Amino acid sequence: MSTDRTITCPSILSGEFIDTIDSTIEDQTVAVVILEFGGEENEASLETFLASLPLADRLRVALRKLETCGKPVAAVAHRSLIGLPLEIALACHARFVAGQNARFGFPFLRFGQLPVLGSTQRLPHLVGIEETAAILLREELLDTRRAQELRLVTTCTGDPRAHALVWAQANSPVKQPWDVAGQSTINSQSVPNRQTLQSLYLRLRQKTPPEDTGSAALLRCFHDGLERSVDAGIRLEAEAGKRVRDSVAACNRLRTLHRLRGKALSRSTQTAGRITNIGVVGAGTMGTGIAFTAAKQGCNVRLFDAFPEALERSQRRMEHLGKQQVKEILSRVSFVGDPGSLSPCDFVIEAVFEKPETKRSILETVSQLVDPGTILSSNTTTLPISGLAEACRRPGNFIGTHFFSPVDRMELLEIVIGTRTSTEAIDGAFRLARTLGKVPIVVRDGPGFYTSRVVAAYAQEALFLLREGVSPWFIDNVAQNGGMIVGPLAMADLLSLDLLLDIFQSLAEHGRGCAKHGNESVAVLQKFTAHGRLGRKTGGGIYDYAGKGQKSDWPGLRDYFPPSRQAPSPEEISQRLFVIQTIETLHALRENILDDPETADLASVLGWSYPAFRGGVMRYMDDMGEERFRRICRSLESRHGPRFAVP
Repeated sequence: MSTDRTITCPSILSGEFIDTIDSTIEDQTVAVVILEFGGEENEASLETFLASLPLADRLRVALRKLETCGKPVAAVAHRSLIGLPLEIALACHARFVAGQNARFGFPFLRFGQLPVLGSTQRLPHLVGIEETAAILLREELLDTRRAQELRLVTTCTGDPRAHALVWAQANSPVKQPWDVAGQSTINSQSVPNRQTLQSLYLRLRQKTPPEDTGSAALLRCFHDGLERSVDAGIRLEAEAGKRVRDSVAACNRLRTLHRLRGKALSRSTQTAGRITNIGVVGAGTMGTGIAFTAAKQGCNVRLFDAFPEALERSQRRMEHLGKQQVKEILSRVSFVGDPGSLSPCDFVIEAVFEKPETKRSILETVSQLVDPGTILSSNTTTLPISGLAEACRRPGNFIGTHFFSPVDRMELLEIVIGTRTSTEAIDGAFRLARTLGKVPIVVRDGPGFYTSRVVAAYAQEALFLLREGVSPWFIDNVAQNGGMIVGPLAMADLLSLDLLLDIFQSLAEHGRGCAKHGNESVAVLQKFTAHGRLGRKTGGGIYDYAGKGQKSDWPGLRDYFPPSRQAPSPEEISQRLFVIQTIETLHALRENILDDPETADLASVLGWSYPAFRGGVMRYMDDMGEERFRRICRSLESRHGPRFAVP
């Protein structure tokens, strides 16, 4: 008597699970196979993916036998299918999902991990190459509606297992589309698919250097695998995945984005409680971003600004950021013009202009109004926290909380400890990080703390190259070819040159590390600011901007910095831009701003989007080898001066 068999998929692969699949294939009494994913287990994490890898080879073979054994095989999911659960489900002939709140995807490429069970070959047959690239390359998690539109899943009301059994009765025997000759049009050598792959390669090269191996390997799986049999393509994917996982780029990604990030997050989870009432002072871009993020995380927020028009602009920005959730988010935000309204807040963040006198005045006023137990912080970029604390009624309750723009998307929170900062204030900052979903790092006080001074050193080197007559396009392109998302000069225009000028002037006053040459950077920037060229916000800075922010050459640039007759090589420009970041980090470590190189690596990747495949500013030196690094520094020092001397 034939029957159906339900196999529950574990969160981490086990030999028992694979043995059950094998025995089910051989059991002639089993006519229908149900693979069931339920509970929280199928919200697969990177940890469960990595823990399952030792059994991936066995499961890959078992799944291929299962989908070709002639029995209808259905996946039944009660929640999301992410990572390995999705890969297993793709080997089923149909997928049934309960409810409308599930998500689907394989979001592990950012950690240097490729699919391991054949998804690069199965998924294109189901949704096409373009959609597969979005899911695997861009790591987009599909919602239930979109997954059903693509016919990837069937959503059910009630018990999805019952729907699966009805489907099985109507579809026996059944074959996968890739196992039916002539049924699928997914061949990488067809004209439309070749054009799609060429377009994907071109877009990839614009964003990812060749050393970052994962994305290119994924496209190679599409290109080479989809012109072969599915079995050959699955073997090719397995080999490519192992090569990528063993690469330096993948090891660096996994170390920084997983291990170091997890270590930093664990610090904030050790502090009990969360913050429910948050105050923000200043309704500019940063203040709005902080308030929006806090409200999105369920906090009650009071956003203060003395100027009603600033509050109105802030509300409009939030409406743009919130989109579908805007009503819910705005319901938690009070836009207030009276600083006394901040008194009930548990944590108040000052986010006004980067002017010391302005910040001190605001902090003095607010510290008199809030409750004695309220933690007060400043979102300053460069100003020493210990100096700002003197303006506060209770300096021990004051701490630095340096957010990164755009606040709603950037994970890092740089917590700055002043000389009088109390343990309670530090604990409060960690609770803030956990409440807002931020990854905290802790640094000690000093001009520019850690992140701002390294970014300034990087931007300063680009300005010196500009002063030498090197094309800004050349400088920015070399940086992007090295893995930076945006070039340093385009970044300067985006940040705004007047703000950058303030930062350099502040750092130059203290003259630490590369800021000993800060006055030279100030002189370069003043060439632009003196003529009202402040960056993208004014339509012109180092570049000209027109229309939708498209960059073009500024003809007047050559009047100030005549083009060099013999520009440095791309290799030398790259060395100068990346080496100077590591040198500035070494200065910060020597000054005890940071406790360890790992913090520097994590901060660089999460804070200013240092290339994750390089692993961070200190990993850059480790992978190169300290002796080679010192040799390069000596060469640069001999040509460009003492800023390249290793501390």
